[in-house]
Amino acid sequence: MLADHLSWRAAHAVPAGILAVVTVHAHAFAPNAPWPQPPGGRRAVRTTGLDGRERADHAVM
Repeated sequence: MLADHLSWRAAHAVPAGILAVVTVHAHAFAPNAPWPQPPGGRRAVRTTGLDGRERADHAVM
């Protein structure tokens, strides 16, 4: 067991480091496909606000 050979801090750091390496690489190399269209083909309408930035047609909470 890992805790038998390391201190408690190192025993927690080793799996955290492994998880970090796997997660970072999975997010870096995973395909970044676009989201599928909702049923019925409805697309979100985007408008421009007074400040020139694009805004969605619905409020995000």
